[in-house]
Amino acid sequence: MNDLVGSNDIVTDDVPVLQSATLLFVDDEPNIVSSLRRLFRPLGYKILTANNGEEGLAVLEQNSVYLVISDMRMPVMDGATFLAKAAERWPDTMRILLTGYADMESTISAINQGKIYKYFSKPWEDNDITLG
Repeated sequence: MNDLVGSNDIVTDDVPVLQSATLLFVDDEPNIVSSLRRLFRPLGYKILTANNGEEGLAVLEQNSVYLVISDMRMPVMDGATFLAKAAERWPDTMRILLTGYADMESTISAINQGKIYKYFSKPWEDNDITLG
């Protein structure tokens, strides 16, 4: 059994679901952050938030984070730049990009630069993002 699995964690198909893990949501829209918090908190995760990429990097410096979900378009530092910097400094942290626009070239570039695990378009399907 994987050492990361604790007594409160669930194992499905031999893959641990780290319910005690910390998630970071980075978005400049408070309603998006609130929606993500409502979606993931009942699953047992610790939730941290930031309003932009610069704040997100500061949160990552102070906390061990399992998963980052970041918006693409934000002031100060966009999601692509933020996730690329996060990938350089914390390569083991999983990264997901949320994008509200259909510029596939920018999205693909962000995925490659930030070594992003997945991306979801806004609005997302709750089941897709929680199982993603």
